[in-house]
Amino acid sequence: MHISKLQYGSILDRWRSVAYPLGPSNSLTNKPPELVYIHIAFHQGQYQAVIDFDTSTFSSTNALPVRILQLRAHIALQSYSHVLSSVSSSEASSTPDLAAARCLATYLQSPSASSPAIAEAESLAAKHADNLSVQLLVGTVLANAGKNEEALTLLGKHQGSLDAVALIVQIHLAQNRADLAGKEARSARAFAQDTLVVNLIEAWVGMREVSYREQSICSPAIRVMARKEKGVPKKQ
Repeated sequence: MHISKLQYGSILDRWRSVAYPLGPSNSLTNKPPELVYIHIAFHQGQYQAVIDFDTSTFSSTNALPVRILQLRAHIALQSYSHVLSSVSSSEASSTPDLAAARCLATYLQSPSASSPAIAEAESLAAKHADNLSVQLLVGTVLANAGKNEEALTLLGKHQGSLDAVALIVQIHLAQNRADLAGKEARSARAFAQDTLVVNLIEAWVGMREVSYREQSICSPAIRVMARKEKGVPKKQ
C-alpha cells in the first residue's frame, strides 16, 4: 500500500487544527533560533507565510535551509512549476538538497510509475543518504511511488529530525501499522519532549488507535486482522 500523492508539508496540514503557537523556549529541536518561527509556520500549514517570510537578516549559513523550507512550502501549495523554474539544473547538480526539491516537484507534477523522478530519487538516495533534505524529499517520492521500504530505510538514517519522524509515522499509518507508528512517536517524545511536531505525531497515532479500537468492537473480522498484523496466533 502506498501513500496517495503524499506531499511532505501537507501531511502535517491534515490535522493542523491541533497545532498551537509556540515561542522560542518551546522551539523544534535542532533548529537554529532564527529558523524557529519560519519552521513553526511551516508545520502549522501557513505555507504562504513561509514563502513571504523576511529572511534578509538570516545568517548565510541558514540560506540553504531557509530556501529548502520555502521550496517545500511551494510544493505543499502545489506550485510545482515554480520550484522547477527557480532551481536550475546546474544548482541541482551541485547541491543535493536542491536536486531533491526538483525531484519531488517533478514527480508530483505528473505522478506515475514510469516517472523519471523515481530513478532520480533512487540515485539521490544512494549517493546522499545522510543529507536531511534528501531523506525528506526523496523519501516522499519513494513513498508516493509505492517504495515504502526504500523510503523507510532512507528516512531511518536521520539524526534526530522530527520532520523525518513525522514522515515515517505517516508511512506506517498508511500501511496500517499503528504499532510501529506508536513506537516512532514514543521515540520522538524521548528526544524532543514537548514540541509542536511531537504533539501532532502523537495526535495522528492516537486518532488511528481510537478509530481502530472502535472498529474492533464492532467487527470480529477486524480483531482477527489485528492479531495477524501483530503476529498473534489464532486461538484454537
